[in-house]
Amino acid sequence: MRSLCALSLATACEAHGEQSVELKLIEARREHMTLNGARPTSVLAGDLDGDGRDELLAGTYGPGSLQLWRADARGFEAAQAPRALELPDFLLGPIWYAGAPRSAQADARVVVASRSTPMIGLVDARLLLTQESGAAPLAWSQPLEVRPRVIACGDLQRDGVREIAVADVEDRLLLFRGEKLVETLTLEDTQVTALLFSEDGQYLYAASQATRRIVRWSAAKGALVRDGQSAVDGLPRDMHEITRNGANHVAIAGGDDAVWLLDPREMRITERLTAGLVPIDLEVDRAGTLWSLALRGQELRSHASLTPTPPSYAGQHPFDACLGDFDGDGLTDVAFANGDAKRVSVQYGAPTGWSTASSHSTGRAPYALLTADLDADGRLDVLTLDALDGTLSLLRGRAEGLGAREVVEHLGSVEAPQVLRLDADAHVDLLLAQRTDAGGRLVALFGDGQGHYAQRALVAPFAVGKSAKDMVLADLDGDQRPEAIVADVEGDELVVVNIEMGPDGNPLFTVRDRLSVSGGPTALVWQAKPRTLHVALAGGKALLGLVREGTQWTDSTRTAWDAPCIDVTLGDVDGDGSTELVALTLQGDAVGQVHVLRGDGASVLTAPQATSLRPYAVSCGDLSGDGRAEIFVSAQNSHHINAWSWQTEGGLRALPELGAGLGPLGLTCVDLEGDGRLELLVTNAFSDSLSVVRVR
Repeated sequence: MRSLCALSLATACEAHGEQSVELKLIEARREHMTLNGARPTSVLAGDLDGDGRDELLAGTYGPGSLQLWRADARGFEAAQAPRALELPDFLLGPIWYAGAPRSAQADARVVVASRSTPMIGLVDARLLLTQESGAAPLAWSQPLEVRPRVIACGDLQRDGVREIAVADVEDRLLLFRGEKLVETLTLEDTQVTALLFSEDGQYLYAASQATRRIVRWSAAKGALVRDGQSAVDGLPRDMHEITRNGANHVAIAGGDDAVWLLDPREMRITERLTAGLVPIDLEVDRAGTLWSLALRGQELRSHASLTPTPPSYAGQHPFDACLGDFDGDGLTDVAFANGDAKRVSVQYGAPTGWSTASSHSTGRAPYALLTADLDADGRLDVLTLDALDGTLSLLRGRAEGLGAREVVEHLGSVEAPQVLRLDADAHVDLLLAQRTDAGGRLVALFGDGQGHYAQRALVAPFAVGKSAKDMVLADLDGDQRPEAIVADVEGDELVVVNIEMGPDGNPLFTVRDRLSVSGGPTALVWQAKPRTLHVALAGGKALLGLVREGTQWTDSTRTAWDAPCIDVTLGDVDGDGSTELVALTLQGDAVGQVHVLRGDGASVLTAPQATSLRPYAVSCGDLSGDGRAEIFVSAQNSHHINAWSWQTEGGLRALPELGAGLGPLGLTCVDLEGDGRLELLVTNAFSDSLSVVRVR
């Protein structure tokens, strides 16, 4: 078990004689998988059924499709499976033909174009409310001579007839009026990657990456006439009209970290706004605030004022964003098309902003954590192990939340931090398993009661074997002092270490037992009742149960799989009052599986569940407060947390995956704030941070 795991806390209330729980907002990004492994590249929000809640649409490629997710509850709801209409591959769009619908009677057609089968067409998105799957019936379509590069839709001259503009790979501009091609122009500016119709119907703007300029076309006497241009100092990628200081502007996403504001009257850049790395998409919310989405920065950033605001993490490889109200609470929500992750993710609005997991800076590449009251102030603190810095980072618990990072110690490669009293004073100390070139050893850090920890010259690191991968504490002989059990994965043994008090008040370490355990013991969890040590065997591809009877260890159970077992934890998954075992296996460097066994390890409780890419650790905790512990797995290469809950009819159901940060590794469930509710804590190795996921 790679992180200290808290016991489940149920906060259920009684209603109508049955257990009832009010599910509230999850403070994290919700991620939803697309059908057929499709990669989403664009997202739209619109109220298709008139119920006051927006539906979420996505355009995908590999395969091409239009996919829809219905509005859902804001708590721990079941992971949604979208409905999908098949379309030609390598889509452009969808974009709304007549604007986002706000009623069941409004026009809900979307414009789509294909680059694999050059075409442009209209699809009624409302078909997805009733049609489960199949080929999309096109309301109108037009073959194109060559591949389209970018599309836009608007109403030139505000006459009620919609126009569609297409820039193709031969640098031509095609203008459709309604369903009729009315004009084809040769563009002087090549590689046009953004088109925009002005809201007043006067202009069509075209942005070129080759010439790095914005060209304005006016609709004069039914034809497009070029009547202005403006240079930019980067690559324009998207455009949007906004109102700023009472005047209309064209916002342009481009450069490496810039959004430019163009005065459309004088056709000149008047302002440069700081954005994330490679801004690719612009959105405007109901309050008129401009937001930019950055591809490489993977962030959504507000441009409400000249003062930069903290960006919001937008998930793995975000191609597009949209703003809507998906739960009908009147607050603006945001959705992202996370192409490489093959998912669409949603951040719900909250009174203070987006419902994102809170993020706290740590050392570089944190991979494990521990929670305990390390400074004796009555609040839990968080200790992270940082791989690239070789440090322990302390984040103190405060009334207002976790404090800033403090470096506790530089120790190199350590694992499995544990809290206990090692010496004669009243302060809590730390014990860690350390891996060195000379082998594994235990390192003691002594606390001063103020949250400061240091090694002591009189207590040298204690050698335990060839390695030290994991460690648990257990009082094996009932003397009220725990023993340390260390997993020596390279030596194929478990090392039981006595921790006695020496005459000088310092601890004395001695080896009590060495248990030969073939198969590479890599993770441990101790079950006090019935005094069983559960051992995850990576090389042995099994979960082993060892029972402590008197002074002897005996094998009790062994569950074998066809993949290495890399982690194990405990939790009351089905809510029956007994503890289940949850094991995590890994298939090569790809996906893994979660296995739920009865507490004695003798039988499997339900079918295994597939994880996302490169799972690392598993934890259990009742975040929803329904009396059943949810299961969480960190998927480091998918950059999110898999989650499952127990169904009342039996078996696990997948919950929406939770976005926390880049490269999640260590995780644990604990009542961090002391309010009777559990939080999920996650270390993010690629973003050097600790995330706190809450349910409120």
